[in-house]
Amino acid sequence: AVPITYASYHVYISKFWPEGYEPFEVATGETIGAVAFMVPIYALSMGMDPIPDQPISTYWVIGALLSFSALEVWLYFSLMRKGGPVFVAQTGYVSVTSGVIWGALLFGEAISPWLLASVAIMITALILVAPGKTADEDETQLA
Repeated sequence: AVPITYASYHVYISKFWPEGYEPFEVATGETIGAVAFMVPIYALSMGMDPIPDQPISTYWVIGALLSFSALEVWLYFSLMRKGGPVFVAQTGYVSVTSGVIWGALLFGEAISPWLLASVAIMITALILVAPGKTADEDETQLA
């Protein structure tokens, strides 16, 4: 269900992009909408004390996480506008491959031959579906 949901979201965003809006504006709207949706749920379940009995550094980490999440949403909408839903769906390959590499570097996770083979297949798939020049573009450049 998760891949179907993501694919549906990508197609929905590309089909119903608000006319005249830039990715930053759409990302800001989605982020504000998410905050408006989640704050009441959080307040009802956790109360209004954000993180009781935590050092101040915890709040800085949460602030950094929120900032990176907002950046991620903006980058998503920028990629969606420039590349479309199929291109954005391919970023999952990059995420998985990066996760494997970071897991090995930061946590010393073992990389089995099966894992290497699956990463190689994902990278090959990404290369095969990468946007390239069309025959029309090649003819235009030759003229």
